[in-house]
Amino acid sequence: MRCDSPPGPCSGALSAADQCAGDQVQNHVLMDVEQIVGSFVVEIGVRQTWPFVGLCDNRSAPAQETRLYIDASWTIEATTSTSGGVENDIRWLTTAAALNNTTIDTAWIDEDGGLHLTTDSGLALAVSGEPEPYTTGEPWRLSRWRPV
Repeated sequence: MRCDSPPGPCSGALSAADQCAGDQVQNHVLMDVEQIVGSFVVEIGVRQTWPFVGLCDNRSAPAQETRLYIDASWTIEATTSTSGGVENDIRWLTTAAALNNTTIDTAWIDEDGGLHLTTDSGLALAVSGEPEPYTTGEPWRLSRWRPV
């Protein structure tokens, strides 16, 4: 499946191996977060206990996708939640739905390791750099870019 333009048909193009958020060595990389600037949100969801945001960059040929997995507290505008649990998963899905079909305008990491994204619609997603008590990896991580 190819991403043509926001809101293109990208979704679900990541392999099963990439969807395993616990496998940081094989599928998750330290990435300059500025690489996701210009990509657009094609999916939001929950994988096991990790909320995630799927991003597509169609400026390259072929288009490519990555996922941002979250294992820390997060905010979208003035709405706050924490990862984990059914109630929080539902809150994530209903709140993060506003990110769908938006383009990432800016991305940066603060001095505490928190991730900050702003979109062309004016929404801001902030993910804490402080892991949850039950976090098995990093507070947030990106999967490898994969062609779609």
